Amino acid sequence: IDEVNVLPIIHKCINLGFNMGFRGPTGCGKTYLVQQLAKQYNKKLSILNMTADTEVEEIKGRLVPEYNQDTKELEFKWINGVLVEAMLNGYWLVVEEANFMNEELASVFYSVMDHRRNIQLDEHKNELIKAHDDFRLFLTMNWGYKGTTMPNDAIRNRVDAWFDLKYLSQDKETELLMERTTIDDKGIDREIAYKIVDIANQFRNRDPSENLPDISTRILLR
Repeated sequence: IDEVNVLPIIHKCINLGFNMGFRGPTGCGKTYLVQQLAKQYNKKLSILNMTADTEVEEIKGRLVPEYNQDTKELEFKWINGVLVEAMLNGYWLVVEEANFMNEELASVFYSVMDHRRNIQLDEHKNELIKAHDDFRLFLTMNWGYKGTTMPNDAIRNRVDAWFDLKYLSQDKETELLMERTTIDDKGIDREIAYKIVDIANQFRNRDPSENLPDISTRILLR
């Protein structure tokens, strides 16, 4: 459901190889949108959930001990991180809640997101990884999410196109509930669905100082 006709622009950005940023409240469909686009383009999609505990090793890769049965010695084997794996194989990568990134994590993405489209693995013989032509990077974030910060200038300047996503209009969200929820082989009543969405919108439009949770479309469907 593309109420603001943004999909044609997104398709152009994909074809141009742009880094894209999707901003919006929790559960409004940011990652779901990329998942559907990946299916449409027949691309494998990897998802990196950025948290306050995410480490560089998860993104770039790490050395892990491995016992060699032949030499009877302990050796170290390099395992690619989710970013390097996606770059090598031409996967699409979604970095969820990208504004959880601290400065150290953000710096890993600098050369990936600019004209170089590569990454230097200092931890693995300074190997230079160049991005596959099909590799695409998507950042999703919620500006006001607790524990997050605004991405630094270096990241913001490397996002080629920003898209602000919102919850559906009340009529469209009502139709979605009727379509996706079934009771006795038919969708729930329009009046009930409309009331559910109306209650959700009252939460969404409340004063932030009330510190109430967002009621996402995902929650409504459940």
